[in-house]
Amino acid sequence: MSSCPACNASFADGSDTCPVCGWWLDDASPACDAHPETPATGCCVVCGRPLCERCEVTEDGVRFCEVPDHREVRRERELLLESESEFEADWVVENLAQNGIMGVMFSAHEFPSTRWTPMRRPARVFVQKADLAAAREALVRFDIESTKVPGDAA
Repeated sequence: MSSCPACNASFADGSDTCPVCGWWLDDASPACDAHPETPATGCCVVCGRPLCERCEVTEDGVRFCEVPDHREVRRERELLLESESEFEADWVVENLAQNGIMGVMFSAHEFPSTRWTPMRRPARVFVQKADLAAAREALVRFDIESTKVPGDAA
């Protein structure tokens, strides 16, 4: 397990950023997506967009980009999975849908500043808070490694 130096949250090892507050955990953070001359201090907890202090929108200590819908996603949904692969995350969303659970996927590789940046887990899948337990059970049936699930022990 790892813990965030900014918010003290515990989460599974292997993330580049804190899945709770968006703090960049690695010393080699990418550049801010909007200000390439400025290193990112964190990322949007929903889409993973690298943000400098000028760009981030902070709500209750959590970093978001300027997209207002992302704050709504965070209020209504829980992070189910962080994945190395957009393909895997999309596969999970499709299979959740076949089980009656709506998931949404966001990828940090959608942004110019991170498109070619090696990241351990750029893709994120969110589900409605009420569906989180059923979605975690589905991940077990899908044989997805528990280390990719935020909050689970390795």
